Amino acid sequence: MIGKSLGVLIPALTVFGLPLLLGVSLMLLVGGVEITGEEWTRLALVLLFFGLYLAVMTLAGVSASSLTYRSATSFALLLTFWVVTVVVFPRISLIVADVIRPAPSTHEFQAKQKGMQRESLLKRRARLREWEQANGPNDWWKTAAGRVVHELAYQQIRDEAQADGRIVRDRLEAEFEKQSQNRLSLAVILARISPAFALKNATIRLTGTGIARQQRFFQEFIRYRRGQYFEWAREREDKDSLRRSDPDTYGEFTWHIDGLPRFTYTERWPDANLQYAMLDRCVLALWGLVFFSGAYAAVLRYDLR
Repeated sequence: MIGKSLGVLIPALTVFGLPLLLGVSLMLLVGGVEITGEEWTRLALVLLFFGLYLAVMTLAGVSASSLTYRSATSFALLLTFWVVTVVVFPRISLIVADVIRPAPSTHEFQAKQKGMQRESLLKRRARLREWEQANGPNDWWKTAAGRVVHELAYQQIRDEAQADGRIVRDRLEAEFEKQSQNRLSLAVILARISPAFALKNATIRLTGTGIARQQRFFQEFIRYRRGQYFEWAREREDKDSLRRSDPDTYGEFTWHIDGLPRFTYTERWPDANLQYAMLDRCVLALWGLVFFSGAYAAVLRYDLR
Protein backbone atom coordinates (compact mmCIF):
# COMPACT_ATOMS: atom_id res chain seq x y z
CA MET A 1 0.00 0.00 0.00
CA ILE A 2 2.82 2.41 0.80
CA GLY A 3 4.59 1.59 -2.45
CA LYS A 4 1.45 2.06 -4.52
CA SER A 5 0.64 5.36 -2.82
CA LEU A 6 4.16 6.72 -3.32
CA GLY A 7 4.17 5.53 -6.91
CA VAL A 8 1.19 7.80 -7.63
CA LEU A 9 2.12 10.67 -5.30
CA ILE A 10 5.68 11.30 -6.47
CA PRO A 11 4.74 11.93 -10.14
CA ALA A 12 1.84 14.13 -8.99
CA LEU A 13 4.16 16.20 -6.80
CA THR A 14 6.59 16.50 -9.70
CA VAL A 15 3.91 17.62 -12.16
CA PHE A 16 2.53 20.28 -9.83
CA GLY A 17 5.77 21.22 -8.08
CA LEU A 18 8.04 21.99 -11.01
CA PRO A 19 5.83 24.74 -12.54
CA LEU A 20 5.36 26.25 -9.08
CA LEU A 21 9.10 26.35 -8.38
CA LEU A 22 9.69 27.73 -11.88
CA GLY A 23 7.20 30.54 -11.22
CA VAL A 24 8.90 31.46 -7.93
CA SER A 25 12.32 31.42 -9.64
CA LEU A 26 11.15 33.70 -12.47
CA MET A 27 9.59 36.08 -9.95
CA LEU A 28 12.93 36.40 -8.16
CA LEU A 29 14.93 36.76 -11.40
CA VAL A 30 12.73 39.54 -12.75
CA GLY A 31 13.68 41.77 -9.81
CA GLY A 32 11.76 44.12 -7.60
CA VAL A 33 10.67 41.28 -5.30
CA GLU A 34 12.41 40.64 -2.01
CA ILE A 35 11.38 37.67 0.14
CA THR A 36 12.39 37.82 3.78
CA GLY A 37 13.25 34.90 6.02
CA GLU A 38 9.77 34.72 7.52
CA GLU A 39 8.21 34.82 4.05
CA TRP A 40 10.43 31.94 2.91
CA THR A 41 9.25 29.95 5.92
CA ARG A 42 5.63 30.65 5.10
CA LEU A 43 6.16 29.78 1.43
CA ALA A 44 7.75 26.48 2.46
CA LEU A 45 4.75 25.77 4.69
CA VAL A 46 2.37 26.51 1.81
CA LEU A 47 4.24 24.02 -0.38
CA LEU A 48 4.16 21.48 2.44
CA PHE A 49 0.43 21.89 2.87
CA PHE A 50 -0.13 21.54 -0.85
CA GLY A 51 1.93 18.34 -0.88
CA LEU A 52 -0.13 17.04 2.02
CA TYR A 53 -3.33 17.85 0.13
CA LEU A 54 -2.09 15.94 -2.93
CA ALA A 55 -1.27 13.04 -0.63
CA VAL A 56 -4.85 13.08 0.68
CA MET A 57 -6.26 13.02 -2.86
CA THR A 58 -3.87 10.23 -3.82
CA LEU A 59 -4.85 8.13 -0.81
CA ALA A 60 -8.52 8.79 -1.62
CA GLY A 61 -7.95 7.27 -5.05
CA VAL A 62 -6.11 4.28 -3.61
CA SER A 63 -8.86 3.76 -1.03
CA ALA A 64 -11.63 3.92 -3.66
CA SER A 65 -9.76 1.44 -5.86
CA SER A 66 -9.33 -0.94 -2.95
CA LEU A 67 -12.97 -0.81 -1.90
CA THR A 68 -14.51 -1.39 -5.35
CA TYR A 69 -14.16 -4.01 -8.09
CA ARG A 70 -14.81 -1.76 -11.10
CA SER A 71 -13.02 1.39 -12.19
CA ALA A 72 -16.34 3.08 -13.06
CA THR A 73 -17.57 2.59 -9.50
CA SER A 74 -14.31 3.96 -8.13
CA PHE A 75 -14.57 6.99 -10.39
CA ALA A 76 -18.16 7.65 -9.28
CA LEU A 77 -17.14 7.47 -5.61
CA LEU A 78 -14.24 9.86 -6.11
CA LEU A 79 -16.35 12.29 -8.13
CA THR A 80 -19.02 12.30 -5.41
CA PHE A 81 -16.39 12.86 -2.72
CA TRP A 82 -14.88 15.74 -4.70
CA VAL A 83 -18.22 17.46 -5.33
CA VAL A 84 -19.35 17.09 -1.71
CA THR A 85 -16.12 18.29 -0.10
CA VAL A 86 -15.17 21.01 -2.59
CA VAL A 87 -18.53 22.44 -3.69
CA VAL A 88 -21.33 21.37 -1.37
CA PHE A 89 -19.94 21.20 2.14
CA PRO A 90 -18.34 24.69 2.36
CA ARG A 91 -21.63 26.25 1.23
CA ILE A 92 -23.70 24.17 3.62
CA SER A 93 -21.46 25.33 6.47
CA LEU A 94 -22.52 28.92 5.79
CA ILE A 95 -26.19 27.95 5.84
CA VAL A 96 -25.78 26.07 9.13
CA ALA A 97 -23.86 28.99 10.65
CA ASP A 98 -26.63 31.39 9.61
CA VAL A 99 -29.18 29.20 11.40
CA ILE A 100 -27.21 28.57 14.59
CA ARG A 101 -25.44 31.93 14.91
CA PRO A 102 -27.30 34.46 12.77
CA ALA A 103 -25.70 37.84 12.18
CA PRO A 104 -27.01 40.98 10.47
CA SER A 105 -25.73 41.69 6.99
CA THR A 106 -23.43 44.59 6.18
CA HIS A 107 -26.33 46.41 4.52
CA GLU A 108 -28.46 46.08 7.67
CA PHE A 109 -25.59 47.36 9.80
CA GLN A 110 -25.00 50.32 7.49
CA ALA A 111 -28.73 51.10 7.53
CA LYS A 112 -28.64 51.24 11.34
CA GLN A 113 -25.61 53.50 11.19
CA LYS A 114 -27.29 55.88 8.78
CA GLY A 115 -30.44 55.92 10.89
CA MET A 116 -28.38 56.74 13.98
CA GLN A 117 -26.55 59.54 12.13
CA ARG A 118 -29.82 60.96 10.83
CA GLU A 119 -31.34 60.96 14.31
CA SER A 120 -28.25 62.68 15.75
CA LEU A 121 -28.35 65.31 13.00
CA LEU A 122 -32.03 66.08 13.65
CA LYS A 123 -31.39 66.47 17.38
CA ARG A 124 -28.45 68.75 16.67
CA ARG A 125 -30.50 70.95 14.35
CA ALA A 126 -33.31 71.12 16.90
CA ARG A 127 -30.90 72.29 19.63
CA LEU A 128 -29.39 74.88 17.28
CA ARG A 129 -32.84 76.24 16.42
CA GLU A 130 -33.59 76.55 20.14
CA TRP A 131 -30.39 78.54 20.61
CA GLU A 132 -31.26 80.82 17.68
CA GLN A 133 -34.76 81.44 19.07
CA ALA A 134 -33.32 82.26 22.46
CA ASN A 135 -30.67 84.62 21.07
CA GLY A 136 -32.66 86.47 18.45
CA PRO A 137 -33.49 84.59 15.23
CA ASN A 138 -33.03 87.65 13.01
CA ASP A 139 -30.14 89.48 14.64
CA TRP A 140 -27.20 87.13 15.22
CA TRP A 141 -26.10 86.90 11.59
CA LYS A 142 -26.06 90.67 10.95
CA THR A 143 -22.77 91.32 12.77
CA ALA A 144 -19.43 89.54 12.76
CA ALA A 145 -19.55 89.14 16.54
CA GLY A 146 -23.00 87.56 16.31
CA ARG A 147 -21.86 85.13 13.63
CA VAL A 148 -18.85 84.15 15.74
CA VAL A 149 -21.05 83.50 18.80
CA HIS A 150 -23.40 81.46 16.63
CA GLU A 151 -20.51 79.43 15.23
CA LEU A 152 -19.10 78.74 18.69
CA ALA A 153 -22.54 77.62 19.89
CA TYR A 154 -22.87 75.37 16.87
CA GLN A 155 -19.47 73.81 17.56
CA GLN A 156 -20.39 73.13 21.18
CA ILE A 157 -23.73 71.53 20.21
CA ARG A 158 -22.02 69.47 17.51
CA ASP A 159 -19.27 68.22 19.83
CA GLU A 160 -21.75 67.21 22.54
CA ALA A 161 -24.00 65.42 20.05
CA GLN A 162 -21.09 63.59 18.46
CA ALA A 163 -19.72 62.55 21.86
CA ASP A 164 -23.09 60.98 22.72
CA GLY A 165 -23.37 59.41 19.27
CA ARG A 166 -19.87 57.97 19.51
CA ILE A 167 -20.90 55.86 22.51
CA VAL A 168 -23.89 54.44 20.64
CA ARG A 169 -21.81 53.90 17.50
CA ASP A 170 -19.07 52.02 19.35
CA ARG A 171 -21.63 49.78 21.04
CA LEU A 172 -23.37 49.08 17.73
CA GLU A 173 -20.10 48.28 15.96
CA ALA A 174 -18.90 46.02 18.78
CA GLU A 175 -22.16 44.06 18.71
CA PHE A 176 -22.06 43.71 14.92
CA GLU A 177 -18.41 42.63 14.97
CA LYS A 178 -19.06 40.02 17.66
CA GLN A 179 -22.04 38.51 15.83
CA SER A 180 -20.21 38.47 12.50
CA GLN A 181 -17.10 36.86 13.97
CA ASN A 182 -19.15 34.20 15.77
CA ARG A 183 -20.96 33.33 12.54
CA LEU A 184 -17.74 33.26 10.52
CA SER A 185 -15.87 31.20 13.12
CA LEU A 186 -18.60 28.56 13.18
CA ALA A 187 -18.73 28.44 9.37
CA VAL A 188 -14.94 27.97 9.20
CA ILE A 189 -15.00 25.22 11.82
CA LEU A 190 -17.66 23.31 9.90
CA ALA A 191 -16.11 23.89 6.47
CA ARG A 192 -12.70 22.82 7.75
CA ILE A 193 -13.85 19.21 7.53
CA SER A 194 -13.37 19.55 3.76
CA PRO A 195 -9.71 18.92 2.80
CA ALA A 196 -10.00 21.44 -0.04
CA PHE A 197 -11.22 24.15 2.32
CA ALA A 198 -8.54 23.22 4.87
CA LEU A 199 -5.86 23.76 2.20
CA LYS A 200 -7.39 27.05 1.06
CA ASN A 201 -7.81 28.34 4.61
CA ALA A 202 -4.24 27.41 5.55
CA THR A 203 -2.87 29.08 2.41
CA ILE A 204 -4.80 32.28 3.11
CA ARG A 205 -3.62 32.31 6.72
CA LEU A 206 0.01 31.72 5.78
CA THR A 207 0.12 34.26 2.95
CA GLY A 208 -1.87 36.91 4.82
CA THR A 209 -4.44 37.40 2.08
CA GLY A 210 -8.20 37.09 1.90
CA ILE A 211 -10.91 38.74 3.98
CA ALA A 212 -8.78 38.84 7.13
CA ARG A 213 -6.22 41.09 5.46
CA GLN A 214 -8.94 43.36 4.12
CA GLN A 215 -10.39 43.64 7.63
CA ARG A 216 -6.97 44.48 9.10
CA PHE A 217 -6.47 47.22 6.50
CA PHE A 218 -10.00 48.58 7.01
CA GLN A 219 -9.64 48.65 10.80
CA GLU A 220 -6.33 50.49 10.53
CA PHE A 221 -7.89 53.03 8.16
CA ILE A 222 -10.87 53.53 10.49
CA ARG A 223 -8.48 54.21 13.39
CA TYR A 224 -6.64 56.77 11.26
CA ARG A 225 -9.86 58.40 10.08
CA ARG A 226 -11.34 58.66 13.57
CA GLY A 227 -8.06 59.67 15.13
CA GLN A 228 -5.48 61.78 13.32
CA TYR A 229 -7.63 62.74 10.34
CA PHE A 230 -10.70 63.54 12.45
CA GLU A 231 -8.71 65.86 14.73
CA TRP A 232 -7.10 67.64 11.79
CA ALA A 233 -10.37 68.01 9.87
CA ARG A 234 -12.23 69.24 12.96
CA GLU A 235 -9.58 71.86 13.69
CA ARG A 236 -9.57 73.04 10.07
CA GLU A 237 -13.37 73.17 9.93
CA ASP A 238 -13.62 75.24 13.10
CA LYS A 239 -10.93 77.69 12.02
CA ASP A 240 -12.38 78.08 8.53
CA SER A 241 -15.87 78.70 9.90
CA LEU A 242 -14.58 81.43 12.20
CA ARG A 243 -12.68 83.02 9.33
CA ARG A 244 -15.81 83.10 7.22
CA SER A 245 -17.77 84.59 10.13
CA ASP A 246 -15.23 87.31 11.04
CA PRO A 247 -12.34 87.61 8.55
CA ASP A 248 -11.10 90.83 10.16
CA THR A 249 -10.41 89.07 13.46
CA TYR A 250 -9.47 85.54 12.37
CA GLY A 251 -8.01 86.27 8.93
CA GLU A 252 -9.16 85.67 5.39
CA PHE A 253 -10.28 82.18 4.45
CA THR A 254 -7.83 80.28 2.25
CA TRP A 255 -8.26 76.71 1.11
CA HIS A 256 -5.28 74.42 1.69
CA ILE A 257 -4.48 71.01 3.16
CA ASP A 258 -1.35 71.89 5.11
CA GLY A 259 -0.74 69.53 8.00
CA LEU A 260 -2.96 66.77 6.63
CA PRO A 261 -1.75 63.58 8.41
CA ARG A 262 -0.62 60.90 5.99
CA PHE A 263 -2.18 57.45 6.15
CA THR A 264 0.37 54.64 6.06
CA TYR A 265 -0.30 50.95 6.39
CA THR A 266 2.21 48.22 7.12
CA GLU A 267 1.01 44.66 6.77
CA ARG A 268 1.70 42.47 9.78
CA TRP A 269 0.91 38.78 9.93
CA PRO A 270 -0.81 37.86 13.20
CA ASP A 271 0.84 34.98 15.04
CA ALA A 272 -2.58 33.36 15.38
CA ASN A 273 -2.62 32.73 11.61
CA LEU A 274 0.20 30.21 11.94
CA GLN A 275 -1.64 28.41 14.74
CA TYR A 276 -4.84 28.21 12.67
CA ALA A 277 -2.82 26.85 9.75
CA MET A 278 -1.45 24.09 11.95
CA LEU A 279 -5.02 23.03 12.73
CA ASP A 280 -5.69 22.71 9.00
CA ARG A 281 -2.58 20.56 8.69
CA CYS A 282 -4.01 18.23 11.34
CA VAL A 283 -7.28 18.03 9.36
CA LEU A 284 -5.41 17.05 6.18
CA ALA A 285 -3.28 14.51 8.06
CA LEU A 286 -6.42 12.98 9.60
CA TRP A 287 -8.05 12.63 6.15
CA GLY A 288 -4.92 10.92 4.86
CA LEU A 289 -4.89 8.53 7.80
CA VAL A 290 -8.57 7.67 7.30
CA PHE A 291 -8.11 6.90 3.59
CA PHE A 292 -4.97 4.85 4.12
CA SER A 293 -6.60 2.87 6.93
CA GLY A 294 -9.67 2.22 4.75
CA ALA A 295 -7.51 1.02 1.86
CA TYR A 296 -5.44 -1.18 4.13
CA ALA A 297 -8.53 -2.73 5.69
CA ALA A 298 -9.98 -3.40 2.22
CA VAL A 299 -6.80 -5.04 0.98
CA LEU A 300 -6.83 -7.45 3.95
CA ARG A 301 -9.73 -9.24 2.27
CA TYR A 302 -7.43 -10.53 -0.42
CA ASP A 303 -4.93 -13.37 -0.17
CA LEU A 304 -1.86 -11.81 -1.73
CA ARG A 305 -0.17 -15.21 -2.01
